[in-house]
Amino acid sequence: MAKDELVGNMATETILSFLKSKGVAPDLNYSEFEKAIKLAEEIFPH
Repeated sequence: MAKDELVGNMATETILSFLKSKGVAPDLNYSEFEKAIKLAEEIFPH
């Protein structure tokens, strides 16, 4: 197990937004990705 206090999870959409701002976004169907996020929120509500 990691012993570093800085270890944690980051939301995929946060990482994608960062990469896009740097001009290195992956080739991804963002429309389908948004649909997947909405579906996940329905299945796992906050």
